Amino acid sequence: MNKYITIVFLLLVSMSYAQKKYAADKYFEKLAYVKSAKLYEEVYNKGNISALVISRLADSYYYNMDTEKSEYWYSKLFEEHKDKEISLEHYFRYSQSLRSNGKYKESDRWLLKLNELKVKDCRAESLSGNQDYLVKYSPSQAKYINIKSIDINTKYSDYGAFIMNDEIIFSSTRPKGDINKNTLYKWNKQPFLNVYKTSLNRNEESTKTEYFDTEKVESINTIYHEASAIVSKDGKYMYFTRDNYDGKKLKSDKKRVSHLKLYRAEKLNRANSHY
Repeated sequence: MNKYITIVFLLLVSMSYAQKKYAADKYFEKLAYVKSAKLYEEVYNKGNISALVISRLADSYYYNMDTEKSEYWYSKLFEEHKDKEISLEHYFRYSQSLRSNGKYKESDRWLLKLNELKVKDCRAESLSGNQDYLVKYSPSQAKYINIKSIDINTKYSDYGAFIMNDEIIFSSTRPKGDINKNTLYKWNKQPFLNVYKTSLNRNEESTKTEYFDTEKVESINTIYHEASAIVSKDGKYMYFTRDNYDGKKLKSDKKRVSHLKLYRAEKLNRANSHY
């Protein structure tokens, strides 16, 4: 009897393991990299050290700019499968992860391996002809710049600032109100990007800049991504990127990938800031 119980238990464990691997693959294919990373790591810890699992685990972190973890898992990929054929893109991504972590010489070494593989790759060829780029492009005298976080920053993605007179326009995934898990972007489990603006007040006496009234630019934001906004010199037009969304439907190509489009909004009334 115990023998049959053991067999049934092993079958259940095997099925559970296979389902987890299947789910990880599906999340990865749908670009849900936060979930795929978690599941692939569990699959790896259960003993599956295949090149597919490790490379997709590394890629999941790479695509979300977690370069320390992507470096770790790419190193595992080359460690565990050094005698097997590994995608050329993984050489490049490993090199990029190392570079992002400040390991420039090691990064160059991995990028140059593309030449050793007799592969014609413009990225490696460019480096081959300019291996002293760090000396060439670094200033001869060290310069120190004071960088600090400002009050309007959040724990979410805030980037792409554009200054127009006394206003800053920027992109952010910060939520407004409660987060609805059903509307989070599956790629990074954060809300979709929106364009925000904030007024700034430069206090010349204290040399301090104050920020206030951070708000969405409601007239251009949708339920999908809007980001990287800039404004024309006369303030009449705002240019920004948006998912290919027409207000009713998110459009995609044959591979079900929605591409960014460049949009232009026109200010209807110069007396106010609405587009």
